[in-house]
Amino acid sequence: MRGADFTQFRPWIILVEATAPLTRMETHHDWEPLLLNSGYSFCYKDGLNRFYLADEKRELLVNFDFPPNIFDEFTLFYQSEDGELEVARDELKKILNSSSWRITSPLRRLKTLFFR
Repeated sequence: MRGADFTQFRPWIILVEATAPLTRMETHHDWEPLLLNSGYSFCYKDGLNRFYLADEKRELLVNFDFPPNIFDEFTLFYQSEDGELEVARDELKKILNSSSWRITSPLRRLKTLFFR
């Protein structure tokens, strides 16, 4: 996070995992001042993550008044339509079996060697 240029790149919302791995021990005291001093305000936490909102987008703060709940009209992954999942799988199979995917395979391997 220290390498981020928050003057040039201004995400509206920043979400940071805020506990030590596999614990409930909060770690935000180590890095939070960087965000606060960069024009972000703490707006929400869910037990694992902390959410920060860009000061210039304060009108979005009302969206953090309540935790995710039944009125958000979301669908859990395991509740999604099987048909939609099958369509996505079929599309992925088409891509992976396409000529262009096979032809560009060496380029993708080279990219992983040089751009890690």
